[in-house]
Amino acid sequence: MTNQDFVKYHLYQALLSGVADAGGNKALSRCLHAQAKLRLINMSDEELWELAKMTASPPERPAELAYQGYKRAIEKIRVTASEWLTDLQMRRPLPEEERAPKKILIIESAPILSKKLAAALSEAGFSVALLPFSFDTLLKIDEINADMFIVDETLPGGDGMEVCSWLRNIFSAPVILLGRDFSGKQWARAVKAGADFYLREPFSDRVLVARVNAILRRYKVLTR
Repeated sequence: MTNQDFVKYHLYQALLSGVADAGGNKALSRCLHAQAKLRLINMSDEELWELAKMTASPPERPAELAYQGYKRAIEKIRVTASEWLTDLQMRRPLPEEERAPKKILIIESAPILSKKLAAALSEAGFSVALLPFSFDTLLKIDEINADMFIVDETLPGGDGMEVCSWLRNIFSAPVILLGRDFSGKQWARAVKAGADFYLREPFSDRVLVARVNAILRRYKVLTR
């Protein structure tokens, strides 16, 4: 039996005999069955005939009878595609870059707030790096390879707006600017500086995580 025949045989078993029970994992079993169905409906007539010959049991079940049986099964599978395709799509493995936690760099002037932000984001599944502000430490940003920057608008010896503008001119990652202004003037400056969002303090951990996720999702769509 060739490798191709071996694969076809086990596709047949997974689909019709329920062999692919995946060790009791029902979700994985449904995924494997969906993969088998997808492979079956994409088979050419020549491949389907070879599969029929391999699984025929003459004289009770000749190859022609097996072939016609597969053709009828394929029609039923096509009709119910909206049901089983969901099992395939929901459990399709993510690319490596999507499985890895997103890295967020916090440039903040207050250590207490920095640690609070880092704790909330880490609990939500992000990888977090803290960078105390100075123009020397800014040179290290390229080594961190962050997926997002969170910058305080008030930095010791520097302007958060300027840092935001500098980041946007060099990196393609989004920037959230933390501020305390409710008049709208700083928000307008933040937009002009290139910030993706001006997050006014105080804010809850839930709001922070929701905003970070929303912006990262938007960037994912834009960069596809």
